[in-house]
Amino acid sequence: MAAREWLEQHRAAATAAVVVVLAGSLGWLYYQSQPGGTRIPTKAYFYDLETGLPFEGPISQVPPVPAPSGKTVDGSPVGVRAYVYTCSSCSKEADRFIGYLETSSEDAKVAAADLEKFENGQPTSTGAPGSLEDYQRRIDEGHQVAKPDKPITWVTANSHEGALIVLARQSRCPDGKPATECFPK
Repeated sequence: MAAREWLEQHRAAATAAVVVVLAGSLGWLYYQSQPGGTRIPTKAYFYDLETGLPFEGPISQVPPVPAPSGKTVDGSPVGVRAYVYTCSSCSKEADRFIGYLETSSEDAKVAAADLEKFENGQPTSTGAPGSLEDYQRRIDEGHQVAKPDKPITWVTANSHEGALIVLARQSRCPDGKPATECFPK
């Protein structure tokens, strides 16, 4: 039986299905708009390496980014991404902690931009096309993480040491449950 025929023979069921889907969609939209509802973050926490203080910025920024202190090290800004977690509620500032810091080398940022251009058929920064493997290697090698302890010691994110830094937040909660990542509102 064709779909059109079935719909004509079962108008009430089809109408009920449409109403249920519409009501579910409206309910989901309402839930998303409520405090505490699941939402896609647009802001992230960053960390000023000069002052040791967190600050907020667009989640789309790839570190290093300009920081409130305005300082630079070797011409690069001192703002890095801070992954903030809690064992209770993100709304309780006193319960939040920085799990780890993240930054990228200048070469990794260039490689990421070149990869996007390469995938869109646009000229890269060097003008010569590279290989997908080369772009990914440069991005991976330049993706770095660190504990928020002083002195900051950066390691490659996909190394054994990098994985241990990222996973260390899991053991911070006394009940053994994984920590919840927090985002600015």
